[in-house]
Amino acid sequence: MNESRRFEVKGLLGEGGFGSVYLADMVSAGGFRKEVALKVLRAEITSGSQAEVRLRDEARLLGLLRHRNIVSADDLVRFPEGWGVVMEYVPGVDLGVFITHLKRKGASVPARAALDLVRGVAKALDTAYQH
Repeated sequence: MNESRRFEVKGLLGEGGFGSVYLADMVSAGGFRKEVALKVLRAEITSGSQAEVRLRDEARLLGLLRHRNIVSADDLVRFPEGWGVVMEYVPGVDLGVFITHLKRKGASVPARAALDLVRGVAKALDTAYQH
């Protein structure tokens, strides 16, 4: 099978010490198009480094897990500059930004919403632990 696809980067979603996450369209030769999050290691991270191994392990694990509170990984790809993970894009607001916004307004996360959030995280962690 000759797979031909490309990624059209639409913007930066976030950056960390080891790389960046981009909003991108994954486009196949047949015209299939899907909006994805593309996590890419920084180019200066060397092949075989601990960061590269962790990224590849993360992609494999996310590819196995199925839970509504765990983002799924669709593929692990090798770019000329290094490894990347094609992940489900989940639009929304960064929780830290949301909490900071509430604090500035003198408000806090409602107890019920906080409980629902913690419950969802606990269920996701349980799913990950089972694997």
